[in-house]
Amino acid sequence: MKFSKLTYQLLIIALVSCAVALVGCSEDNKLMMNDGAIRFGSYGVNYVSEADATDIDITKAILWGYYGDEVVYDGVDATLSVNESQLGLTPDGDAQYWTSNTYNFYSLWPKIDGATGSTSGVSIVDFEISKQIDLCLASTIGVNGSEAIADPNHSVYLNYKHLLSKIYFKGMVEANESGAAMRAKLNSISLEIPGKGTYNNQKWTLTGTTKLSDNTGWNLTGTAQDIISDGWLVFPQEFGSGVIKVTLNFVDNTGGNSNKIGHIPARTWEAGKYYTYTFAIDAAGMILFDEPTITAWGEASAGPSIVF
Repeated sequence: MKFSKLTYQLLIIALVSCAVALVGCSEDNKLMMNDGAIRFGSYGVNYVSEADATDIDITKAILWGYYGDEVVYDGVDATLSVNESQLGLTPDGDAQYWTSNTYNFYSLWPKIDGATGSTSGVSIVDFEISKQIDLCLASTIGVNGSEAIADPNHSVYLNYKHLLSKIYFKGMVEANESGAAMRAKLNSISLEIPGKGTYNNQKWTLTGTTKLSDNTGWNLTGTAQDIISDGWLVFPQEFGSGVIKVTLNFVDNTGGNSNKIGHIPARTWEAGKYYTYTFAIDAAGMILFDEPTITAWGEASAGPSIVF
């Protein structure tokens, strides 16, 4: 089959037109697939961890994101950076966003093993409290895609809240009948509490028992002392009388070494709160605990903290 010169010209024009049309379609599809980016941030968090620095990287979080049943971020690593009093959060990898969608985001900080996300929230399996890692969770629901994408200065804020409680102890030795207080050196204090916790649907399920110990080397006198240790992170829970056991090992004024066992008064430990218990050793050698003083996490001044 032979083509005239005019036919070739028409074929070339048709092919060029088709190519231009395909480029246009490609650009339209690109816009349809990705309307823009969403930026993340957070306000400063009073973060506390007793974990060794090698056990955890507090600059790493986990991020999950969804619109409907569709996954945007499936538990990706996210890096936190400090900018004055605010945090920046940068997820690993790119995500596709549409202005017409409404998004839900969840983030766990710091990154730990055993955490999973779904459209309904975050679950944590068999977290060991002996690790003494402060867990913080953020849930930001109903993010409007058009608002989050349109403004290049707009950030979706993931405001982290503490999932654990923290407790401290103060101590003193009461005066005996003659008015003289027995002096005692506290060698150590230990606390028996639930050892593992599984978090789901905004509640903890606790199992097992673990003992947390602290060597104090602290002289007890007739007045309440400063906080003995940096305190312990514990699971939020309700417990009855005689459940949480505290053991004190001390040298009394006769030079003898002995253990004294007491129980913390029945109490509800709430997530994100500090509980400071004052105990006294009476003249008979019994340990007596007062009701704790309670402060919000951000108001507590004792112990090491990182405002991150």
